[in-house]
This record gives sequence, C-alpha cells and structure tokens, in this order.
Amino acid sequence: MKCNKCKFDNTDNAKFCIKCGSPIQAIAKEPSLIKKGINNKYIKWVGTSGVALGMLIAIWWAYDSYGYLLINRKAKVYVEGGTFQMGSKKGDNNVKPIHQVTLKSFYISKYEVCNADYAAFLNNQNASEEQVEKWIDIADDDCQIEKVGGEYQAKKGKAYYPVIYVTWYGAVAYAKSVGGRLPTEAEWEYAARGGQKSKGYKYSGSNAIDDVAWYRDNSQNTNNDMYDGKGTHIIGTKQANELGIYDMSGNVKEWCEDEWHANYKGAPTDGSAWLGSFYRVLRGGSWNSNTRSHCHSVYRYRNSPDSSIDIYGFRVVFED
Repeated sequence: MKCNKCKFDNTDNAKFCIKCGSPIQAIAKEPSLIKKGINNKYIKWVGTSGVALGMLIAIWWAYDSYGYLLINRKAKVYVEGGTFQMGSKKGDNNVKPIHQVTLKSFYISKYEVCNADYAAFLNNQNASEEQVEKWIDIADDDCQIEKVGGEYQAKKGKAYYPVIYVTWYGAVAYAKSVGGRLPTEAEWEYAARGGQKSKGYKYSGSNAIDDVAWYRDNSQNTNNDMYDGKGTHIIGTKQANELGIYDMSGNVKEWCEDEWHANYKGAPTDGSAWLGSFYRVLRGGSWNSNTRSHCHSVYRYRNSPDSSIDIYGFRVVFED
C-alpha cells in the first residue's frame, strides 16, 4: 500500500509507513490532512471550487506539551566521501593507532531513530513476540514503547525521544526495513567529526560539550526521569555538527555494523565494516555518560549484540 505522504510502497496490510511512520489508513481516509515533521504538527491543504487543487487555505500548528518547534525526523544528511585520520594518540589503547581511512560518499540519518518510528516498524513487521523480544526489551518498565490493543506505540510524551532498549539485531532489522544499514565504525566517526567540513572539534560539532550533547552533567529532565532525575531528551534539541547531524556526542550510544576489536591494528582502510569478533561496536556518548571523554568523537565501546539497555540507540546509513 502506497503511503500518501512519502509515496513509499508498503506491504498491503501495513498500518504505518515504514519510511515516514505515518498511519496509512488514517491518511487514506482523510487525504487533505498531511502529517508534516514530528509531534502534532499538521498542514492542511484544502481544494475549493474555482481554486487550484492544493491551494494552501490554512496552516494549523499544534505543538507537543514541550512546545518544541517541529522537525523532519526522517531527514538524511549527505556525507561527501574523503580521507581522514581515524583514531587518536590520546585516550584508551582501543582508539590507537591513528590510521588513514578513505571512504565513499553516503547518507546518514540527521537524527537518532525515535520511539514513534520504531513502534511503526514493529507494527509493520507482523513479527512474533519472540522476534520482537530479540529486537527490543518491551518488557522493561523503562522501555518507552508499549503494546496496547495489539499495536505498538510510543508511551505518552515519548514519541520523539530516541528509541532505547534496542539490541544490535533490532537496529539492523529496522535499518533493513527502510532500505539502509547501520553505519560502519569508520563512517560513524567520519560523520561525527564533520567529514569534509570538519573543524577539528573534540565533540561532534563543538569543543564545548554542553552545546552539542546530553550527558550526565546536563541531562536533567523532569519529563523523562530515567535515573536520578536525568534521562534522554527529544532528538535534535542540541546544536548540530558541521554537517548538520544531531546528537552524535550524547543522548544515546549508537550501534554500528562492526564487530569489536581491541585496537585499530589491521583495521580496514576503506571504511568497510570490520568483522571477525562477537561483540558489536557502539559509538558516541549517552545521557548517562559520567566522563566527558566518553563523549569524544573518537570514543569506542562494545557489548553483545543481544544487549539492550537504556543508553543504546542507533541511526541509519544509506548508500549514495
């Protein structure tokens, strides 16, 4: 069934578009109402007698309870290929040695995948409960997606927070469903550091961590108290990096395609995924990172692919 908003061809029984997250049936019944951006923002186009179809008659704004301006959460950023020095002379041994990597151009999600979009993905998969359990820990009380009346949905007020409690398997499955994949570790670091527009910042977009990242020292959130008054924040509410990408130094750590290696000796130099292990790589800081160095663009972490906790999320890469 084709989505009226983004024109993506979904399966016949799809209730939500896996590309843009819009409820397909609702749009089909009310073609004059087009969901735009995130939260409760809509633009209503009405054709009237004698006036060209599609003429804008009224614009209706309905902000969420936080009053945030609304964004296109499905936006992709073009990352022009190039050569960069991956890793660092400072820090843990796992970021050494510095090595030259040359990558092809690609697209990457402007924002981390949010609860609303992941819930839409689950609704379209017709997956067994066993399969869903492999992807995301819905059973955990702190998971921000729930199943109500046979359908998955973001919990109240949590639609546009980054999805959490998602496993590496769940991140891979979502990425494939929208025609993408997880970023390789090299692609992730290259994009975080600003690609060809890099200004050499310590964090993704600034040398001042508070400008670009939600981490333990600033992640207080009375609307999302996950631990000690702190938690994730709505995607895209900090400053973007040089390429216009948000939240690569904080909010949630992000799964990558690569398998873990203890250092960069023998690492690929073409930007491809480095395989040959069991643990998977996570990059970036999180809302609960208590050390600023864990938010650096070069910082690396790992866990088993079935691990799902409240600091793990992801974004998607698309081939050029």
